[in-house]
Amino acid sequence: MTKHFLIFSIFFSGLLSLESGYYIYKFQIDDKDNIYLEDSNYVDKKLKISKVKKNIHDPLLYQVKTNQDKILFEGSLQNPKTIYFEDILNDNSVKHIANLDNAYFVVKIPAFDNMEYIQFYHSKDNYVILKENQVKLEDNHNDRLREIFPVSDIMVNGANDSRVNIVFLGDGYKQNQMADYISDVEDVVDGLFNTIPYANYMNYFNVYAVEVPSNDSGTDHPGTAPDCGGYNDDVFYADTYFDSSFDLYNIHRLLYIQNSSAAFDVLTDNLPQWDIIFVMVNTTMYGGAGGTFAVFSRHQSSTEIAIHEIGHSFAGLSDEYWAGFNYAGENSNMTEDNNPETIIWNPWLYDNEIGIYPYEYPGDQWFRPHQNCKMQFLGPPFCSVCAEQTVRAVYGVL
Repeated sequence: MTKHFLIFSIFFSGLLSLESGYYIYKFQIDDKDNIYLEDSNYVDKKLKISKVKKNIHDPLLYQVKTNQDKILFEGSLQNPKTIYFEDILNDNSVKHIANLDNAYFVVKIPAFDNMEYIQFYHSKDNYVILKENQVKLEDNHNDRLREIFPVSDIMVNGANDSRVNIVFLGDGYKQNQMADYISDVEDVVDGLFNTIPYANYMNYFNVYAVEVPSNDSGTDHPGTAPDCGGYNDDVFYADTYFDSSFDLYNIHRLLYIQNSSAAFDVLTDNLPQWDIIFVMVNTTMYGGAGGTFAVFSRHQSSTEIAIHEIGHSFAGLSDEYWAGFNYAGENSNMTEDNNPETIIWNPWLYDNEIGIYPYEYPGDQWFRPHQNCKMQFLGPPFCSVCAEQTVRAVYGVL
């Protein structure tokens, strides 16, 4: 069984950077897992360092070091070549995984005056290094054209360095559809902040929408996935800024952006202090995916999907339906411990219907805290255990 690591998202060695700002380094990882530095940008703001513990499947770990191999800074991120699609519209929820041939990702690093290189590695059981990349950190600010887009303030409660910043990117919205885009964003934001615990902590968040116009309205659905079913003949294409598409990796409902490099460029150029990224695609066909970006369509269930996804990407919660042994791991809302005295959610036990409930076979040796939580179904609220972990995530950033 693949083990997961309950680890701090970021670790600060205790050494202080001499500058108050940080760098955003953009990397490319190829089909052989070689990693290359593509771009770097300096941000003259203090970097918020998350202290929340997250259950990361197949993490990519990194360490920033001096030329004498002293660790200045280290952390982890979701493997950028892995994306997930969750089909949770009915009681038979399933989770699919797709592995990209190559991908882009970013790492935000405090501006140490003596940092020399960053070392990446994958690890499995007992942190055995499976693949190692060492990349020199240098001022690699390339000459690409910086594109500044209008940014709508959806909800601003304070300075960006003292709030959790949610940033929306839209794909498949033409210039004359920006009012529709903002309205769609507001629908999702209203749904999120009418959900406990986000409703109680609304003042801790800022929300922005970057208005990136596409040449065409919509997205791609080539009709090539074997599970298209009745949608085989519903084929359409659109020239969109981030090149979103259905049918990726032979999964009809897997909707994702294929130009992640452009997405990172837009974020870096317009709102470099992002904490949470949502990409909303202008189509009502059901689909989406999670990974480096949380991507979803404007299907009627999209708001619930977005809230479920933020449970993973922000709060680090596990699914409470059985997704498979690859996703099983000790976490705030998932455990193999069924002892009421020692279980991690013992303080909540028997309150608000919190109990010790086995997952479905064959995962019935693992346990969840509730039978009707948003991490299992679309529609119900977060259970008390998941709500508490979400609050921890808020305070972990601020």
